[in-house]
Amino acid sequence: MKKNWSGLFALGIVAGFLSGLCGIGGGVIMIPALLFLFKFSVHAAAAISLAVIMPTAFFGSIRNAFSSTVTPDWAAFLLISAGAVPLAYFGAHLMHKVPQEKLKKILGLVLLLVSIKMIFFAVNNVYQVGTAEGIAKITGFILLGAFTGFLSGMLGIGGGVVMIPIMLYLFNMEAHIVTATSLAVMIPTSMSGTIKNYKNGHADWHATLAIAAGALLGVLLGAAAAERVDQINLQRIMGILFIFVSMQMIFKKTKKAEN
Repeated sequence: MKKNWSGLFALGIVAGFLSGLCGIGGGVIMIPALLFLFKFSVHAAAAISLAVIMPTAFFGSIRNAFSSTVTPDWAAFLLISAGAVPLAYFGAHLMHKVPQEKLKKILGLVLLLVSIKMIFFAVNNVYQVGTAEGIAKITGFILLGAFTGFLSGMLGIGGGVVMIPIMLYLFNMEAHIVTATSLAVMIPTSMSGTIKNYKNGHADWHATLAIAAGALLGVLLGAAAAERVDQINLQRIMGILFIFVSMQMIFKKTKKAEN
């Protein structure tokens, strides 16, 4: 199959920009584009998307680490990752044993309501980086990671759509810290999934490298843009994007795995 290298590079820029700006995996843009515009198979699209997220999240997080405003909470990152990585594998194991479509629709409806809140009722949270302390808060971050990893593995969604609303409204984290922390958590989770996809023979490294090249540029632009947007407007931008994600989860059926 002849590949549109310039189109894949442009797709990477868009997906990377959204990752850097909103702290989500670019899969919500990459997977539909790879399926319908570039005619990849379901398995290849999912594997490429996950593989691209790995370097994108890494370089975006390195850039955020030196930012004065969009800084990850590294303590929260470690705790959420500790819960997410093992439960993502368990969720993937249960993928075909649970009524996936019903669960996805319920989660989509919840995300739609959260999107409305983010757009019309955005909040100014005050949060100090490195405040993940105390038994209750430590436990809360680990459970958040477990919940996020489980749903990501079982439903094939980016963990950011689950993490971001919970960190905003339950942990009262500031929006810029939420986006940076969410992006950092995607590093170990995407790495684990990419290794599994490689073993299963679903990797297309040529397409992955073309998209990743654009995504690395896009994530730096997105992270720089995030510094210039106040947290109220950033929440509204994420809310609009989450409406798009929720519509996909409610109306788009998951295809059965190909044998």
